[in-house]
Amino acid sequence: MGIHRYNLLEGTNWKFSKLKSFNTRMNCGAAPYYITLAAYLQSSDLRQNVQVSEKDLGVLDLTCSIARPRVTNSCSSTTDEKVPFQVSTRLPHWPSSFNDPNRFCLVDLSHVSYYDWINLYLELAYCAYDRGITDCHLSKFNLKIVQVAVESPDGFQPPLIDSKTAVVYIVYKDLNKACDCKAIFRRLYDEATGRFSLKGKYWCEGKSF
Repeated sequence: MGIHRYNLLEGTNWKFSKLKSFNTRMNCGAAPYYITLAAYLQSSDLRQNVQVSEKDLGVLDLTCSIARPRVTNSCSSTTDEKVPFQVSTRLPHWPSSFNDPNRFCLVDLSHVSYYDWINLYLELAYCAYDRGITDCHLSKFNLKIVQVAVESPDGFQPPLIDSKTAVVYIVYKDLNKACDCKAIFRRLYDEATGRFSLKGKYWCEGKSF
């Protein structure tokens, strides 16, 4: 999520390489995470400091306040308590169709692999609702993307796939469970605070999570 935030803001395409360090506060509930990771872009190399905070357990509701090249050995940031970050707590209703090109941008399915954040969103949603998922389980995911639509905020026309603030609708099949699924995500970037939030949920054959 931290690399995704960085790429959206900088117009780059860095890829995750490896985890360098990871710290979190010892909380019984939701908690902040402080991460240093390595990313790559062709022959280049980048280390990033990332801070991600959970808003609640059992739901996908995350805020990333820092994703930047590492300049010190510590990860310092302004905390959520000092700078309030207000976002809507409700996701929009699922549209009746995506036929309006002035409202929705449909992702060409042949380009889905380029937009790796689509699978990232789905993995984050599964992990948020099932805290026991391991890397092994994630590697066995067998999802077939059927449709992806992006809606830009405030009726912005034309809608852009890489809008910093957007609602993303995904229709997919879980081939392991042989079921049809839908997922909706809202990403929001606050220009004033630099915080990037992601909230979402998914349904599989009528079952909501």
